[in-house]
Amino acid sequence: MQRSVAAVLDRLEGKRVREPSIDAEELRLPCVRHAGQAEVWDGEELENAVVCGSGGGKTILQPPVILRDIQRARPLIYLFGEGIYMYVAPTLTLFDLQAAHYFRDLFEDELKLGRYLSGSKPKFVFSPEGSLRLLGFESRVVVNIAYASDSSNLESARAIGGCWDEVGQKENKMRSYYALDRRLNVARGYNEEGPMREAMWR
Repeated sequence: MQRSVAAVLDRLEGKRVREPSIDAEELRLPCVRHAGQAEVWDGEELENAVVCGSGGGKTILQPPVILRDIQRARPLIYLFGEGIYMYVAPTLTLFDLQAAHYFRDLFEDELKLGRYLSGSKPKFVFSPEGSLRLLGFESRVVVNIAYASDSSNLESARAIGGCWDEVGQKENKMRSYYALDRRLNVARGYNEEGPMREAMWR
């Protein structure tokens, strides 16, 4: 866990918060199975592109990375009063084939952090207890499942982070990439120039 996170949270409101009971950094051992995955997990870059063949372990690594991203964004979530994370796939059909399985296994079945709501705009909504265990305080935290074949469902969100599955598929649209990029601008600004930089990303 980042040593400076608790101090930043103290400065924001002048009161202490709990240490999270879940340490997402500890997920490295069960989820990292080869050198390529280790490079992604251990890297400090703000943006990563994982390029490898079928069965290379890209999709299975995403849920632990998403969980860690959300936990590392604790100060920003505290400042905003909520945390919206964007999990993008070319289509919902493709997402349901594999990514949804791995995601729900970790977030819903193993850690019991909240509920997955299916439908035309699926999302995972953290319960108050789930956010408390991951962040150390209760907050509205949502992982929006978006599809890149239509950029409109990537708009109107101030996202704290994003993950894009199957970026090489033809259904992905460049305008969807630009839409996600805009959603991340506020968080990116805090990370690069603002007061959360050291706390969020060491």
